[in-house]
Amino acid sequence: FYSPSLYRDVAENWKGTGFGYLILLLLLCWIPLMVKMQDSYDKFVTNDAPEIISKIPEITILKGKVSINKPEPFRITDPQTDKLILIIDTTGEVTSLDNTDAAALLTETRFIIKKNQYETRTYNLGDIENLVVNAEKINGWLDTFKYLLVPILLPFALAGSYIYRILQALIYAAIGLQFATWLKTGLKYKALMRLSVVALTPCIIMTTILETAEIALHYSPILFFFLAMA
Repeated sequence: FYSPSLYRDVAENWKGTGFGYLILLLLLCWIPLMVKMQDSYDKFVTNDAPEIISKIPEITILKGKVSINKPEPFRITDPQTDKLILIIDTTGEVTSLDNTDAAALLTETRFIIKKNQYETRTYNLGDIENLVVNAEKINGWLDTFKYLLVPILLPFALAGSYIYRILQALIYAAIGLQFATWLKTGLKYKALMRLSVVALTPCIIMTTILETAEIALHYSPILFFFLAMA
Protein backbone atom coordinates (compact mmCIF):
# COMPACT_ATOMS: atom_id res chain seq x y z
CA PHE A 1 0.00 0.00 0.00
CA TYR A 2 2.91 2.38 0.59
CA SER A 3 5.42 1.15 -1.95
CA PRO A 4 7.23 4.11 -3.60
CA SER A 5 8.09 2.00 -6.65
CA LEU A 6 4.42 1.08 -7.12
CA TYR A 7 3.27 4.69 -7.04
CA ARG A 8 6.05 5.75 -9.41
CA ASP A 9 4.93 2.99 -11.77
CA VAL A 10 1.29 4.16 -11.51
CA ALA A 11 2.24 7.76 -12.24
CA GLU A 12 4.73 7.12 -15.04
CA ASN A 13 3.65 3.92 -16.79
CA TRP A 14 -0.05 3.23 -16.16
CA LYS A 15 -2.44 4.63 -18.74
CA GLY A 16 -5.79 6.38 -18.44
CA THR A 17 -7.49 7.47 -15.23
CA GLY A 18 -7.35 4.21 -13.27
CA PHE A 19 -11.14 3.95 -13.20
CA GLY A 20 -11.00 0.46 -14.77
CA TYR A 21 -8.82 -0.69 -11.87
CA LEU A 22 -11.27 0.99 -9.48
CA ILE A 23 -14.38 -0.83 -10.72
CA LEU A 24 -12.54 -4.19 -10.63
CA LEU A 25 -11.43 -3.51 -7.05
CA LEU A 26 -14.96 -2.53 -5.99
CA LEU A 27 -16.45 -5.61 -7.65
CA LEU A 28 -14.05 -7.88 -5.77
CA CYS A 29 -14.77 -6.08 -2.49
CA TRP A 30 -18.54 -6.32 -2.95
CA ILE A 31 -18.40 -10.12 -3.25
CA PRO A 32 -17.92 -10.87 0.50
CA LEU A 33 -20.52 -8.24 1.40
CA MET A 34 -23.04 -9.80 -1.00
CA VAL A 35 -22.30 -13.28 0.38
CA LYS A 36 -22.94 -11.98 3.89
CA MET A 37 -26.13 -10.22 2.79
CA GLN A 38 -27.39 -13.37 1.07
CA ASP A 39 -26.64 -15.44 4.17
CA SER A 40 -28.47 -12.96 6.42
CA TYR A 41 -31.47 -12.93 4.09
CA ASP A 42 -31.60 -16.75 3.95
CA LYS A 43 -31.54 -16.92 7.76
CA PHE A 44 -34.29 -14.31 8.00
CA VAL A 45 -36.52 -16.17 5.52
CA THR A 46 -35.91 -19.51 7.25
CA ASN A 47 -35.95 -18.52 10.93
CA ASP A 48 -37.65 -15.16 11.50
CA ALA A 49 -40.02 -14.44 8.64
CA PRO A 50 -42.46 -17.40 8.95
CA GLU A 51 -43.65 -16.43 12.44
CA ILE A 52 -44.17 -12.79 11.46
CA ILE A 53 -45.81 -13.60 8.11
CA SER A 54 -48.22 -16.05 9.73
CA LYS A 55 -49.78 -13.07 11.54
CA ILE A 56 -50.56 -11.17 8.33
CA PRO A 57 -54.24 -11.34 7.41
CA GLU A 58 -55.46 -11.71 3.86
CA ILE A 59 -55.26 -8.25 2.29
CA THR A 60 -57.42 -7.40 -0.71
CA ILE A 61 -56.75 -4.34 -2.87
CA LEU A 62 -59.62 -3.68 -5.26
CA LYS A 63 -59.56 -0.59 -7.47
CA GLY A 64 -56.98 1.05 -5.25
CA LYS A 65 -58.76 0.38 -1.95
CA VAL A 66 -57.53 -1.93 0.78
CA SER A 67 -59.69 -4.24 2.90
CA ILE A 68 -58.97 -7.02 5.40
CA ASN A 69 -61.12 -9.53 7.25
CA LYS A 70 -59.88 -8.57 10.74
CA PRO A 71 -60.86 -5.93 13.32
CA GLU A 72 -58.98 -2.68 12.79
CA PRO A 73 -56.57 -1.08 13.53
CA PHE A 74 -54.73 -4.39 13.10
CA ARG A 75 -51.21 -4.51 14.53
CA ILE A 76 -48.39 -6.92 13.74
CA THR A 77 -45.42 -7.14 16.12
CA ASP A 78 -42.11 -8.95 16.06
CA PRO A 79 -42.60 -12.02 18.29
CA GLN A 80 -38.99 -11.91 19.48
CA THR A 81 -38.65 -8.22 20.32
CA ASP A 82 -42.33 -7.28 20.62
CA LYS A 83 -41.54 -4.30 18.37
CA LEU A 84 -44.43 -2.96 16.32
CA ILE A 85 -43.81 -3.72 12.65
CA LEU A 86 -47.02 -2.93 10.77
CA ILE A 87 -50.35 -1.24 11.39
CA ILE A 88 -53.23 -1.93 9.02
CA ASP A 89 -56.08 0.56 9.32
CA THR A 90 -58.56 1.36 6.58
CA THR A 91 -61.00 3.11 8.93
CA GLY A 92 -59.08 6.40 9.10
CA GLU A 93 -58.30 6.10 12.81
CA VAL A 94 -54.55 5.86 12.12
CA THR A 95 -53.45 8.01 9.19
CA SER A 96 -49.71 8.45 9.72
CA LEU A 97 -46.71 6.95 11.50
CA ASP A 98 -46.39 10.02 13.71
CA ASN A 99 -46.57 9.17 17.41
CA THR A 100 -46.27 5.44 16.69
CA ASP A 101 -43.35 3.02 16.91
CA ALA A 102 -44.47 1.11 13.82
CA ALA A 103 -42.15 0.65 10.87
CA ALA A 104 -45.00 0.72 8.34
CA LEU A 105 -48.67 1.65 7.95
CA LEU A 106 -51.20 0.36 5.44
CA THR A 107 -54.28 2.58 5.06
CA GLU A 108 -57.21 2.27 2.67
CA THR A 109 -55.30 3.90 -0.20
CA ARG A 110 -51.66 4.24 0.87
CA PHE A 111 -48.68 2.24 2.10
CA ILE A 112 -46.34 4.28 4.32
CA ILE A 113 -42.96 2.97 5.39
CA LYS A 114 -40.42 4.55 7.73
CA LYS A 115 -36.92 4.48 6.23
CA ASN A 116 -35.32 6.09 9.27
CA GLN A 117 -36.20 8.53 12.04
CA TYR A 118 -36.07 11.44 9.59
CA GLU A 119 -37.62 10.03 6.42
CA THR A 120 -40.79 8.15 5.45
CA ARG A 121 -41.95 7.00 2.03
CA THR A 122 -45.59 6.96 0.91
CA TYR A 123 -46.83 4.76 -1.93
CA ASN A 124 -50.24 5.43 -3.47
CA LEU A 125 -52.17 2.23 -4.20
CA GLY A 126 -54.65 3.86 -6.56
CA ASP A 127 -53.28 2.14 -9.68
CA ILE A 128 -53.78 -1.39 -8.32
CA GLU A 129 -56.94 -2.85 -9.84
CA ASN A 130 -57.10 -6.26 -8.18
CA LEU A 131 -54.55 -7.84 -5.85
CA VAL A 132 -54.87 -10.34 -3.01
CA VAL A 133 -51.95 -10.68 -0.59
CA ASN A 134 -51.76 -13.42 2.03
CA ALA A 135 -49.13 -15.29 4.01
CA GLU A 136 -48.71 -18.01 1.38
CA LYS A 137 -48.12 -15.49 -1.38
CA ILE A 138 -45.62 -13.48 0.70
CA ASN A 139 -43.67 -16.64 1.52
CA GLY A 140 -43.55 -17.40 -2.19
CA TRP A 141 -42.21 -13.92 -2.97
CA LEU A 142 -39.53 -14.24 -0.30
CA ASP A 143 -38.43 -17.63 -1.61
CA THR A 144 -38.25 -16.31 -5.18
CA PHE A 145 -36.26 -13.26 -4.06
CA LYS A 146 -33.60 -15.59 -2.62
CA TYR A 147 -32.35 -16.16 -6.15
CA LEU A 148 -32.73 -12.54 -7.26
CA LEU A 149 -31.22 -10.71 -4.28
CA VAL A 150 -27.59 -10.55 -5.47
CA PRO A 151 -28.32 -10.06 -9.22
CA ILE A 152 -30.66 -7.17 -8.38
CA LEU A 153 -28.64 -5.46 -5.65
CA LEU A 154 -25.08 -5.91 -6.93
CA PRO A 155 -25.37 -3.61 -10.00
CA PHE A 156 -26.92 -0.81 -7.90
CA ALA A 157 -24.40 -1.25 -5.08
CA LEU A 158 -21.49 -1.35 -7.52
CA ALA A 159 -22.71 1.68 -9.48
CA GLY A 160 -23.35 3.73 -6.33
CA SER A 161 -19.97 2.96 -4.80
CA TYR A 162 -18.23 3.51 -8.16
CA ILE A 163 -19.70 7.01 -8.56
CA TYR A 164 -18.85 7.85 -4.94
CA ARG A 165 -15.24 6.67 -5.30
CA ILE A 166 -14.79 8.47 -8.62
CA LEU A 167 -15.88 11.74 -7.02
CA GLN A 168 -13.55 11.03 -4.11
CA ALA A 169 -10.65 10.35 -6.50
CA LEU A 170 -11.34 13.58 -8.40
CA ILE A 171 -11.21 15.58 -5.16
CA TYR A 172 -8.08 13.79 -3.98
CA ALA A 173 -6.42 14.41 -7.34
CA ALA A 174 -7.18 18.12 -6.98
CA ILE A 175 -5.49 18.04 -3.57
CA GLY A 176 -2.65 16.12 -5.23
CA LEU A 177 -2.15 19.04 -7.62
CA GLN A 178 -1.21 21.16 -4.63
CA PHE A 179 1.29 18.53 -3.48
CA ALA A 180 2.70 18.36 -7.01
CA THR A 181 3.08 22.16 -7.11
CA TRP A 182 4.79 22.31 -3.72
CA LEU A 183 7.17 19.48 -4.60
CA LYS A 184 7.69 20.69 -8.21
CA THR A 185 7.05 17.22 -9.66
CA GLY A 186 5.19 18.34 -12.79
CA LEU A 187 2.58 15.54 -12.47
CA LYS A 188 -0.47 15.91 -14.69
CA TYR A 189 -4.03 15.69 -13.37
CA LYS A 190 -4.70 12.34 -15.09
CA ALA A 191 -1.66 10.80 -13.40
CA LEU A 192 -2.84 12.21 -10.09
CA MET A 193 -6.24 10.59 -10.65
CA ARG A 194 -4.53 7.22 -11.09
CA LEU A 195 -2.51 7.84 -7.94
CA SER A 196 -5.66 8.80 -6.04
CA VAL A 197 -7.48 5.64 -7.13
CA VAL A 198 -4.58 3.43 -6.01
CA ALA A 199 -4.24 5.42 -2.78
CA LEU A 200 -7.90 4.62 -2.05
CA THR A 201 -7.19 0.87 -2.20
CA PRO A 202 -6.39 0.36 1.51
CA CYS A 203 -9.43 2.46 2.48
CA ILE A 204 -11.75 0.37 0.28
CA ILE A 205 -10.31 -2.93 1.52
CA MET A 206 -10.48 -1.87 5.18
CA THR A 207 -14.07 -0.67 4.70
CA THR A 208 -14.98 -4.09 3.26
CA ILE A 209 -13.36 -5.92 6.19
CA LEU A 210 -15.06 -3.71 8.79
CA GLU A 211 -18.50 -3.98 7.18
CA THR A 212 -18.21 -7.74 6.70
CA ALA A 213 -17.17 -8.15 10.33
CA GLU A 214 -19.86 -5.64 11.44
CA ILE A 215 -17.30 -3.49 13.22
CA ALA A 216 -18.16 0.19 13.67
CA LEU A 217 -15.08 2.38 13.52
CA HIS A 218 -15.62 5.88 14.89
CA TYR A 219 -14.45 8.75 12.69
CA SER A 220 -13.57 6.31 9.92
CA PRO A 221 -14.06 8.90 7.09
CA ILE A 222 -11.46 11.16 8.70
CA LEU A 223 -9.10 8.23 9.32
CA PHE A 224 -9.46 6.99 5.73
CA PHE A 225 -8.89 10.49 4.37
CA PHE A 226 -5.51 10.76 6.11
CA LEU A 227 -4.73 7.14 5.16
CA ALA A 228 -5.21 7.99 1.48
CA MET A 229 -3.38 11.31 1.76
CA ALA A 230 -0.39 9.57 3.34
